[in-house]
Amino acid sequence: MSEQKVEEKVIKKTRNSIPQPFRFRGRWRSQVTLANGTRPYADYTCHDEACRWITNTLANRNSDKAPMLGGPTQATLCDMLEHYLQAYCLAKAGVAQEVDRANHYFAGAGREKLALVVNEAGQKSIIPADEARQLKVAKQKQKAASATKKVGGNLAGEMPVSFDAHNKARVASHPKTYALYARLAVKTASSISKNDMNALHTAMTAEGYSPSTIQKEIALLKAMFNVAREKWEWKGFENPCVGIKLKAATPRFVVLTKAQRERMHEALAECDNPEFWPFVQLTLATTQRKHSLCLLEWERVDLENRVMQVWAKGRFMVVPLSKRAVALLQGLPGTHTGKVFSMTTNAVNCAWDGVRIKAGLPKLHFHDLRHVGATDYAREGMNSHQLKHILAHSTTVMSEIYVNLAADDIHYAMDKVEATLPQSPMPPAGVDQAQMMGTKKARRLQKVKLIDPEGTGSKPAEGSVQPELIPPSNVVQFPGRPRFATRLPGADIHRPDAAASP
Repeated sequence: MSEQKVEEKVIKKTRNSIPQPFRFRGRWRSQVTLANGTRPYADYTCHDEACRWITNTLANRNSDKAPMLGGPTQATLCDMLEHYLQAYCLAKAGVAQEVDRANHYFAGAGREKLALVVNEAGQKSIIPADEARQLKVAKQKQKAASATKKVGGNLAGEMPVSFDAHNKARVASHPKTYALYARLAVKTASSISKNDMNALHTAMTAEGYSPSTIQKEIALLKAMFNVAREKWEWKGFENPCVGIKLKAATPRFVVLTKAQRERMHEALAECDNPEFWPFVQLTLATTQRKHSLCLLEWERVDLENRVMQVWAKGRFMVVPLSKRAVALLQGLPGTHTGKVFSMTTNAVNCAWDGVRIKAGLPKLHFHDLRHVGATDYAREGMNSHQLKHILAHSTTVMSEIYVNLAADDIHYAMDKVEATLPQSPMPPAGVDQAQMMGTKKARRLQKVKLIDPEGTGSKPAEGSVQPELIPPSNVVQFPGRPRFATRLPGADIHRPDAAASP
């Protein structure tokens, strides 16, 4: 069953379970039955107001369990996001990205932004951004003698000037989207409709957001509204994101030419961080994610058996190592204990920004190296089942995305197959069509005149010698249709060349 049909079924089921207004004395009457047996009602002139009364009454009806956050009539979108992040998102691999998306709404409502922090034991927590900056300053105090150590002209724990300018430019380039963030952030859940979600989707599409970004934005809100319906005791609440049609994200396919690879290697050789060059080369050789390699530890690397355990998508997975990957790991300096690389994901991003600018590849993301490595293996004949283990996927569905060959490879395969096929005559090239049609017509009339010069339509005598026409070199001769000399069985019409009936 398709996703659209499933959503339509959910909508229909939800509507059937909720009482609907009915006409009563020229108005719309809303009436519900509560758990205590009472049946309150209210009359409205507008159908939408009647539906809203039913939803609010059912959401706040008396029950043994009070609704979370006071129910949909009291909880704003910001209240929902903050509770949802704290209670349901900490265990997710993409929690940092979801916190960033939620901060758009917090900033629009004038509330303090949140930040994800990880302590020394690896435990995650979501705290206010100011508190996170204070923790950063405290850590720097332990490592440096002064807490006001200058880094690029900014005090420790402060927002860099360039980042602040980038954020302002992003808001200025997407005014409609950020205006909707601010408006939705302060609305209560019961007042957010499907029209609001469609407006957000339309604004993001019109202002140039990618289909993948829009999908993730709507997916966050949709998952949160579903949790509210199912686990927050919000009876009668409908998910406003259900039924919104999203465009499918286009799989990213990246191919580097030989010249582009050479420029990238030259830029890597000039990088100040000695760990970054082998980090990039290991990414290409293993097709692993940036986060997985940053967390990789030596105790999970088995060079003898050429395998390693990487943390991917919330679990450890065993991936094979090529000879080049083994040589790269063996060539790393140090005692080969603890973490393989001391770089953080932020350090990798900063180093990669410098490399891709020097290499003249400003649009090449670091994650694209995963695509490049997988494509290299696919070019050499690896199938999706083999790539599944290399890419640390649980199924072959996602691995098939990477088995996209470049256009040059497809052309090579087509030319190779075509060379084995029988060669048919080529039609004339560069000949004027009107001239060709005139030549063929003249040849046809000449042939008729030579065969029947008197124009009587009679056939030449049997055994007579017919004049031979020499066709031009650019005309392809095809065998004629078989001609019948007898009458067709059951037919009332004779062929033109059929013998006359007695």
